[in-house]
Order: sequence, then C-alpha cells, then structure tokens
Amino acid sequence: KGVKAIAGAKPIVETAEKCSRIVLGCGNGVPGIGMTERLTSVVKLLGQRQLWCLGRTKSGMPGHPLFVKSDTKLMEYDHA
Repeated sequence: KGVKAIAGAKPIVETAEKCSRIVLGCGNGVPGIGMTERLTSVVKLLGQRQLWCLGRTKSGMPGHPLFVKSDTKLMEYDHA
C-alpha cells in the first residue's frame, strides 16, 4: 500500500532492505517542493528501521552531506 504512495518508493524499500544502516540526508531542500512531506513519507515507508542523519538543519531536517562539516558524526534520527 505505502510503497506506491510516493515517487521512487520501490527502489527506496529494496535498497533499504539490503543496508545495515540507513542515513537520511535531504537538508532543507528547495522551497515549494514539499521536502518535509517527502521526508515524512519516506520515514513512514521505512517503518520501524533505525535511521541516522548527519545532524539537523535549523528547521530540524536531516543535514545534507554537502552542507555539513566533514567531521560531522552520525546521529540517530528520532522519528517517533
């Protein structure tokens, strides 16, 4: 059901099933494209898997790898 709800869902699920660690890294995105909604959909799609991120932006989104310091440590992404 949820797999068809968002664009690109099938490859996200298939890849996640093969990974030992899932890291979110979308950043704030581009205004007007619904990045918050997309992130919420992806997190829901991934179910109860443990998720990680490279810190958070000021708005609370997972940090984008291009915009965090190179020594940034992974942190658990709390999606409760």
